[in-house]
Amino acid sequence: MTDRILHCFLGQPGDRPATIGLDGTVWTFDQVLGRALSVSQQLRARSQTAGRVVLLRTGPTPLFSVADLAVLLAGGVPAVLPDLPGEQLAAVWHFLDPAAVIDTTAAWGSSALDDAARRTG
Repeated sequence: MTDRILHCFLGQPGDRPATIGLDGTVWTFDQVLGRALSVSQQLRARSQTAGRVVLLRTGPTPLFSVADLAVLLAGGVPAVLPDLPGEQLAAVWHFLDPAAVIDTTAAWGSSALDDAARRTG
């Protein structure tokens, strides 16, 4: 699957728009692929990602496309983190045992995601 996805990306003109955020931000195929390759290298270097779930916490921005593609390029399985109360989120976290979490939201700080991580160790 990864080779096919990469082939599709490489087959597009690099300056062609690949994704547009709700705020009108446009990222080209070259921009998405470049950032995704960088993130995928970090995933491979820092975690045993291949074949494992990587949780994605993103808003409707071009960063979702980057994160999703990065996980696929690293051999992982992207899973969008549901918007759940802390206790339910902790259960999901524990069940999935993610290799990593990619959080592109601006409001990091203390959140349900942080609480879930603390509860599951």
